[in-house]
Amino acid sequence: MLGLPAVDRAPAPPHTGRGTSQLETVMPISVMQIINNDLRETLHFIADLLKNVGPPWAFTGSVGMALQGVNLEIADIDIQTNKTGSYQIQDHLSKYTVSKVGYLESLNIRSHFGTFRINEITVEVMGDIEKRLDDGNWIGPPNLYPIIRLIDLDGVNVPVLDLEYEKEAYRILGRNDTVRKVNDFLDRRRSKEEESAIRLSGESNPNPILHAKKVDRRHPPAHRRACVLAEG
Repeated sequence: MLGLPAVDRAPAPPHTGRGTSQLETVMPISVMQIINNDLRETLHFIADLLKNVGPPWAFTGSVGMALQGVNLEIADIDIQTNKTGSYQIQDHLSKYTVSKVGYLESLNIRSHFGTFRINEITVEVMGDIEKRLDDGNWIGPPNLYPIIRLIDLDGVNVPVLDLEYEKEAYRILGRNDTVRKVNDFLDRRRSKEEESAIRLSGESNPNPILHAKKVDRRHPPAHRRACVLAEG
């Protein structure tokens, strides 16, 4: 860890604006091969700083997808929230401000946007993000509650956004290589889930032929009947 204060690793989920029982928790994954130690420490640090932010927020973009197991190169840390959340996050990260949160529009994205620098890593905050379609119309901000997932990162729950949402967002932005990587990951995950379901189904409903009561096969049925009559 590079100069960051110690973070309490108690496994309490960050505050996301509603009871965590209503959020889907993704099974813990290993991110050691994707996310290096400095980045993981920074994610822990940010999650701790933002644990009292009221509106929903989540790690998004390459870091959010990498936390779910997609092998992507990570250049920075992106955080998605709503308009209110973006200014609350600014207050919590004020010590690390590069540019204050303000409404910003680019060619194909607009949001309440601010940048920060923590542990030599750029952190970008986007509130009420909208994306421009090919026809020039804008897609309104997403409702984050239904698409937030919790990921176990070294015993601490951190919020990310559902991969299907991320895939569609990158498709709209024309990031086809990332879309392909997410699609491949989702296909592999579905295949593993199907194989696991088939295996579990087989264990709970065993083949009756294989598990039938064993019968003495040393003598044919007629001979066994004769033996029983003789013994009688």
